[in-house]
Formats: sequence, C-alpha cells, structure tokens
Amino acid sequence: MLGVFRSGDNWRNALNIFRYITNPLAYLSYLVIPAGNPVVRVNTPTGIVSLRLRNRESAKTVFSIFCRHDYLLPENEAFFLDLGSNIGIAAAYFLSRNTQNRIICVEPDPNNIPFLKENMRQFDGRFEHKPVAVHTDVGSIDFYCSTDGKYSTTVLQKAQSDWDHINVPCVPFTQLCEESINAAGPLPVIVKIDVEGLESELVASVDFNRFPAITRMIIESTECSELVTRKHSRNVRNGYIEDLVFD
Repeated sequence: MLGVFRSGDNWRNALNIFRYITNPLAYLSYLVIPAGNPVVRVNTPTGIVSLRLRNRESAKTVFSIFCRHDYLLPENEAFFLDLGSNIGIAAAYFLSRNTQNRIICVEPDPNNIPFLKENMRQFDGRFEHKPVAVHTDVGSIDFYCSTDGKYSTTVLQKAQSDWDHINVPCVPFTQLCEESINAAGPLPVIVKIDVEGLESELVASVDFNRFPAITRMIIESTECSELVTRKHSRNVRNGYIEDLVFD
C-alpha cells in the first residue's frame, strides 16, 4: 500500500515528510486512502508551495522530489526546460529554489494539464506551458494517456491496451533547446527529461556542443551520459536519475 517506502532511499528520507510537508498526516493518509484531489503544502526556500494532487502517483512524486531530493539542485538562478511536466511538481520544485527561476513546461496529456495550470498559478509570470509532445521531428504523433497520468508516453511499447490514444503536435528537442536559450537571456539553462521511454532517443538527437548555455541535464535514465559527446560529469541519484553537469 505504501509502495513509496519500499527502497532504502525512501526509508532514509522518510522523516523529511515531517520536515518539508506542512500537513504530513493528511499527506500520509492520502497515500493509504487516496480520495479526492487534496492540496499538499510544502516548505521551500521561498516559502510554502501548494500542490493540488491528481492521485496517489502524484503524492509519491511529491515525496521523491521534495523529500527524497531526486532533482537536488543549488539555489542558483536558472532557466528550466521541463520535458514531461506532468502536473507541475518538479516545476514547482525548480521555481521554488528562488524567486527568479523561470521555466518552460512541456506536457501534452490533457488530463494532467488542468492540475499543471493550477499548480503553476502561484508562479504567475515565471512559467510557460507548451501542450505538445517532445520528439526528434516536427509534426504530430500518437500519444498514449495512462490512467494515472504518470506514465503517459509516445512509445507504443510502453502503453497499455486500456489507455486513451490521442494525436498531439510534437516539437523537436533541438527546437525546444533553442527556444529555452532564447527565453533564458543571461540565465543558464537546465533541462529535465522524464518522457517515459524516449529519453535516450532525444538525447542522441542533439549535439550539446552547440548549446553552451545548457549547463545541466537531469534525466530519468541511466544510459544517456554515454550519448553526450560534450564534456561533463555524471552522478546517478537514487539508482535511476542521471545528473549531468557540463564542464
């Protein structure tokens, strides 16, 4: 039932629920019995952030990002490109590190978008949402909406037979990198990629030597570092997240 606590990393960070979540008992109760769409309030460097949950998977993501620190970053100012924004939990983490960070959220799942927009409203003026899928080419693509919204994907082999199937516009990863750099101005660009099976293909499609303004990539993968020719350091966090920092 409380699958969020199955790994050693989860247990080591379990007490952070009481450190970072201001309504921890309500949060834990929701993990056990996920009824409705409650708001979880999280302590951050810029104050309390409120997050409307879609389901139990959303609650688990709050834990992994705010309590387990899957995307741990310094509080330095940056511009973020968030590929696979879901309902905006990672985006809220990035924007709450300071009051100057900005972000482009890429999320095509129509069932996630209302939650994403609500959760981003508290960061008005600092985010842009693109309701498209990221891919290697421009055009449109089949998109498979998972029932919980967490595992929605463009990869047919990752989809289940009962998932909704829609067609959505897609934008090349290279184009999104260019748009982010243009929007960032003097800020460094950090890219987060969580796109359910397309990570390696996306990373292989871009020559990051062309984009010195991109200083870091956080990828839900353990195989993308070897696809990047630009010099970088690599750290694998919690067994499944590559944190690549460019020299």
